Amino acid sequence: MSCDDGDPCTSDGLVGAACNPSCGHTALDPDPAGADGCCPPGLTRSEDADCKPPCGPDVAQDCVDLCQGKQCLDGEYCRWGQCVPWGDGDEVGCDCHMGQVAPPVMAAPVSLALVLLLWVRRRR
Repeated sequence: MSCDDGDPCTSDGLVGAACNPSCGHTALDPDPAGADGCCPPGLTRSEDADCKPPCGPDVAQDCVDLCQGKQCLDGEYCRWGQCVPWGDGDEVGCDCHMGQVAPPVMAAPVSLALVLLLWVRRRR
């Protein structure tokens, strides 16, 4: 009798009396050091080695948005998965993902190239 439920987040095996066995599926505990193929929902790499890192200013892809689905009360906003009150001094603008935006550093060389192109065309 196979008890494997196909879920990497459970330990599967026979339980019960020898005459009346059944399958048991025990949830695995998060493991920050070892990889067991299971990332429990809502956790990040700091809590389980199989999970993705949390999204932040330096990580925007292949990460876990800790505020996704989080509902905060009026006067609060979500920061790192926790509802905190506005005005706590740590706000740095909205905590949202606007898609991929070119870094401001790239704007100067592109603008310079366009100016030079227009200048060359005018001289002809």
